[in-house]
Amino acid sequence: MRSRSLVGTAALVITMSASAASPGVVESQWISGTGSWTEADNWMNTPDTGTYPDNGKGGFTYDVEIRTGTANLEQAITIESLQLGSGGSGTVFGGNTLTTNKEISIGLLGGFAGLGGMLVANDSISIESQLRIENWRVDAMGQVRLGTSGGNGVINLIGGARLRLLGGMQFLRDGNITSFSDELPKVELLGGELQKLGVAGVSTISATFEAPGGTTIRVAAGELRFPTGFAASLTNPTLHALGTGTIRFSGTTTLAGTVTAQLSDDREIDFFAGSTTLAGTLSSQGLGRVKVSGGSANFRDATLECGRTAPFYFEGGTLTDVTNRGSFQWQGGALAGTFTNESTDAKTVPGVGSRDVTGMCVNQGSFAQTEIVWVRDGGSIRNAAGGTWTSRRNVNSVGAGNSFLNQGTLIKPPGPFVIIAPPFTSTGEVEVEDGELRILEPVEPEIDGDWSLRDGGTVNTGSGEKVIGRGGSVEFDGLGTGWVGFDQDPITARGRVAVRNGSTQDWSSVTVDNTPASPVLIEGSLTALSADLWAQVGGATEVDGGTLDWDTWTHRGGSFEARNGATVTVNAASVSGGEVTIKDFKTFMEAFDFDQSAGTVGIEDDAGLRATNDFVATGGTLDVFFGDMTVDGMFDVTDYTMVFENGSLSTGDAIITGGSANWSEGDWNALGNFAADDFVAAFTGGSSEVGAGALTGGATAAYTGCTLDFTAGAEWIVHLPLTTTNTIVRARDPGTLVRLEGPALVDGGDWSIFGGATLEANAGIELAGDAVVGGDGSFTIATVTNTSGALSPGPGAAEMVLSGDYTQGPAAELVIELAGAGVGPAHDRLVVNGTATLDGMLVVQTIDGFEPDPGSSFTVLTAGADIAGTFATLDAPSPDYAFEVRGTAVVVTFAGAACPADLDGSGEVGFTDLVSVLAAWGPCPGCPQDLDGSGDVGFTDLLTVLSAWGPCR
Repeated sequence: MRSRSLVGTAALVITMSASAASPGVVESQWISGTGSWTEADNWMNTPDTGTYPDNGKGGFTYDVEIRTGTANLEQAITIESLQLGSGGSGTVFGGNTLTTNKEISIGLLGGFAGLGGMLVANDSISIESQLRIENWRVDAMGQVRLGTSGGNGVINLIGGARLRLLGGMQFLRDGNITSFSDELPKVELLGGELQKLGVAGVSTISATFEAPGGTTIRVAAGELRFPTGFAASLTNPTLHALGTGTIRFSGTTTLAGTVTAQLSDDREIDFFAGSTTLAGTLSSQGLGRVKVSGGSANFRDATLECGRTAPFYFEGGTLTDVTNRGSFQWQGGALAGTFTNESTDAKTVPGVGSRDVTGMCVNQGSFAQTEIVWVRDGGSIRNAAGGTWTSRRNVNSVGAGNSFLNQGTLIKPPGPFVIIAPPFTSTGEVEVEDGELRILEPVEPEIDGDWSLRDGGTVNTGSGEKVIGRGGSVEFDGLGTGWVGFDQDPITARGRVAVRNGSTQDWSSVTVDNTPASPVLIEGSLTALSADLWAQVGGATEVDGGTLDWDTWTHRGGSFEARNGATVTVNAASVSGGEVTIKDFKTFMEAFDFDQSAGTVGIEDDAGLRATNDFVATGGTLDVFFGDMTVDGMFDVTDYTMVFENGSLSTGDAIITGGSANWSEGDWNALGNFAADDFVAAFTGGSSEVGAGALTGGATAAYTGCTLDFTAGAEWIVHLPLTTTNTIVRARDPGTLVRLEGPALVDGGDWSIFGGATLEANAGIELAGDAVVGGDGSFTIATVTNTSGALSPGPGAAEMVLSGDYTQGPAAELVIELAGAGVGPAHDRLVVNGTATLDGMLVVQTIDGFEPDPGSSFTVLTAGADIAGTFATLDAPSPDYAFEVRGTAVVVTFAGAACPADLDGSGEVGFTDLVSVLAAWGPCPGCPQDLDGSGDVGFTDLLTVLSAWGPCR
């Protein structure tokens, strides 16, 4: 073998041939150019500087020095030790190029590349031992393979060495790329794939690694590692972990664009340590996982879109400013910056490690927390609107400034109790399904979100006032549900509260001030501790088939409704505004004392209200529609409005001052004493029964300044001695009944029984104080003592029958109306079945234009037994009237001459009578102006008036 030194710009062509004498020996030829050369065993700068032994493979070692020319290697060659540069004995000038179009196989240790030179390999490079490159750039146009047979293969990069892979690289065994310089040599993957194939083991790229153009890294066996201390930069890479392969990044890794992970057979891509920045999206498919592990790992600025069977697995380290849109599993490590979950498949998983939130964790999707999470040193969790956070384990807190804000749905599923330790605020929904959710530090007492406790679920927010805000709600659904503290602390319900499906609650004082759309809904059982207060100032409460048992219950505004068989039991009830409605069959409200000053109490649809002691009202309205109200004690109402339609009222003693009652087929049974003052009542059907249960002596019924109307078959039954003072009583229509079982004193006022109504006074009536009792109805009265009133059958001509005696005093009157001759409807008549004792005044009035004929007589009173005394005076339309007692009758006579032309009854015929005839001119059968009875008012009638002009008796 000749060694040649190339000087100048000539070209060296090395032709590969094997001679029979020397197989494998390279024959070299000088082709062109000028210069000097020296033969030697090796091609080198200085001859005979050393010998290079056979490597045992039948070839030789060649030391090649290139100064300024170009060496072309035209055939494949095995160079067992390649020295290109200052590492050997020769001197290499920078800027030289060795170009090969064939495969280069390098076998032994110790090759050196020169300063500033460049090796361009257009075919593949296979390395089984070691390639050492110092300061040169090696462009591998073909594929670089490490460990083709036997050895693993190592590439050593020294100084500013740069390995550019344009055709990819294969690690066929456990080969490595190593670096021995602080200048951080570089490996660039510019084309082809980076592969690790063959046998299991670890291959390491200990150099700066760049893959800027959509590169594929494929590992099918063992592990390909980018170690700590070196940077790796990949743009739009596709990472394959197949078979038994794993890819691990442990240095500083920069990922850009779209990173696609293809995984199979439960393989991993592991960001183990160092810092990884992904300015783009990471997606994964297959069967495996993308993992961040190791305490020093920091994975940041990424968007994760990993598939359900190839999740992103966070085992340790830190995630900083990461958005997850795919499958995410959290075993350990810290969430820093802002971690945003938009996926429905994010969860914690068991394993060693602390799950820490040191930044802000925002959940906009679904997050299943099955392991303990720590919020540390200013960290926060925000379950955003639309997000669902399911917590089976504690959320603990360390340090200051931590928080947990729930704006979506927080679920505590069945299982052991769960503690949320950071300061907690919820404006969203909280669902507790069995077990206890313990809130150690609620930020405010106000609950603005929706809390649902089901099937034994409980909440503990510690002591202090509990406020359900305007936008909030709390629902207790099922047996065993509860809120620790509700039984000790004041509660203000400005939002919705529901107790349902068998839930039983023992609460402290409650204030209701919500809206009708967000009521307190009780379908289960709600019970107060002793001496606690329920105060509703607005909004709505609904007891729907449930039970409310309270001590002091006040209703100041809004609506309270008990329905569907609900039971409300309170000690002291007070209504001062709003509406209280008790409705539906078997729905019942009971209070020991009931007080009302304003508002409306309604009882509907077969429901019932009972005051076991007293009912006192100083204002407001009672509205009963097919319902029942019972007051065992005193019913004392002032300026109270009562409306009954097919309802019933049962009271003990009753005192009514002012106000009104309107009854339609309703019943009022006042069992004890009864006193009414300035009270207006109208009964259309139904009945008012007073004193039926009064067993003690001295019980009375009294009405003062009242107006009582009974129509359409209504009944007013008074069992007690009755006194009405300046009271109007009107009873009309067939079937309408006024029955007085005890003695009655009518002192002033006006009683009218007419239109088929009936007055029964079994113990007699006394009239005093200008009282008027009359009507055309049916009268069955034991005795009437008319002290200073007026007894008047009518209105209209009517007959009044007294079953007993009639006594009229000096200041009393009997008023008789005359409408015609004869008996019955022609004029009034008083029929006394007993004895009539007369005094005072007889008042005779004509009605309907009646003028009796001279000599007419009218029997106005008959007595079945006897008449004692007589009337002291007569008040009649004219002196022509007189009366006399004829045996057991009183007869009124009219003695005057007839004067039909005196149409106005003034005692003379004048201008008024003339005008009356002219006004009625024409057909007018039966009218007074038809003086001749012809059926027409005409000339004859006019002459009659003119002829009678002047006084006319």
